[in-house]
Amino acid sequence: MTETASAAPGDKITGPFSDDLAGRTVEYRYSTGNHYRMTFGSGQLTFLHLNAPEPHDPVPLAYVARQLRPGQYLVHWAVKPANIHVALVFDLDAGTVHVSALMPGGWEFFDSARIVSIQSTESNNVISAE
Repeated sequence: MTETASAAPGDKITGPFSDDLAGRTVEYRYSTGNHYRMTFGSGQLTFLHLNAPEPHDPVPLAYVARQLRPGQYLVHWAVKPANIHVALVFDLDAGTVHVSALMPGGWEFFDSARIVSIQSTESNNVISAE
């Protein structure tokens, strides 16, 4: 995804985009205790809420990402029918994730997380750990 992202009519989503996260799995834990694992592909990610009250399958989503500086990425996705909007800043060098989101049911999520691990999905090597 280097020029434009797929968007609905009326959306204004333009680059520059980055696929640098593709091939990585990032596990992180928010200060509120929520624990997630996110696996990035090219234009699609899957996430799993590791300590969800009810077990569930990984959720696949289309996303866009932009490199803000080396090692720092803004990741965004929206699920319009469910009124979900998520923006995350992954700072791989600092080992942090910051979120600002509108969640199902209309509640807001604004928090920070510590990255537990980063793995290359191609080699299964741990790149970074807590």
